[in-house]
Amino acid sequence: MLKILCPPNYKVKDNTMDKKVNKILILGIAKKSSPKILPLETYEKRLKAYFDQKEDCQAEFVTLYTQSALESLLKIFFYQSEQQFDYGFIQMPIMARALANSKVKKKVCIIHDLGHITNTYAWKKPWIKPLWKFIFKPLLNFDKLVFISKFAREEFADFYHQHPIPENKVIYGGINEIFFEPSQKRQKKYDFIHIARNAENKNFKFILQILKHFNDRKLLRIGEISSQDASFIKENNLKVSIVRRCSEEDKKQYLEESKILLFPSTYEGFGLPPVEAAASNCYVLSANNTGLLESNLEENLLPLEKNAWIDRINKIFSE
Repeated sequence: MLKILCPPNYKVKDNTMDKKVNKILILGIAKKSSPKILPLETYEKRLKAYFDQKEDCQAEFVTLYTQSALESLLKIFFYQSEQQFDYGFIQMPIMARALANSKVKKKVCIIHDLGHITNTYAWKKPWIKPLWKFIFKPLLNFDKLVFISKFAREEFADFYHQHPIPENKVIYGGINEIFFEPSQKRQKKYDFIHIARNAENKNFKFILQILKHFNDRKLLRIGEISSQDASFIKENNLKVSIVRRCSEEDKKQYLEESKILLFPSTYEGFGLPPVEAAASNCYVLSANNTGLLESNLEENLLPLEKNAWIDRINKIFSE
């Protein structure tokens, strides 16, 4: 008798091959109009687009966001899928209970970092960490945890005082495919560039202090800034151009037109801008902490001391 060899995702029935379709649930809370969580929305969209390209996958995206904060919170705690799924994905630990309650055979969480509860700019209330531990606890029973850096994995393990943690894998965040294209040799219009959200850990104030020393140099800032930072720029007559939002294509061009990316974050789960800058013929200087230790060259990692950055910048410009 002739034996039929089939890939594992096929089943033989009556001498015919029926492809098994994996039903996939992707839970998110992204609000399209909010620039603050736009990267998370993009991540969710790309995850669904990836599965949509697979003939053996049928993906459904469900957002738990509503106009009512209370309703969104209730969904995060009590959402339950009506139909059965083979796999379920969340890319924010806060949705752990929603996925745990759902009818999903295999549960996966993508963990970027725990910055909002573990580092220096977190809320200072003593009851916050126990609350988050309660919210995240179902993750310890998930089938797989995917971390964007080794730092994020260790941070999670320390948070629960559990070594080792459940089955996990580190997959570094991918950059847009346009950064794989050869960089254009463009005129360097800006001496410095900084790409970040308006958040305390992005340490834009540190950059402005450095710029005071190089007040004849130009900085391009991509992202919103605070009113305090805007006042500081005006009072010190600093040469700062601000682009609040831009496409990935424009970002690549801006990097190609800049000499040095300054990235002095006090905390990063991984840090994609240094990788994107390195792929765009732009020099990189970053802080030597958290996930940045894995996303930058050792020679470009600096302590958060102003003089160390000024000395390094002077050396780069002299070369």
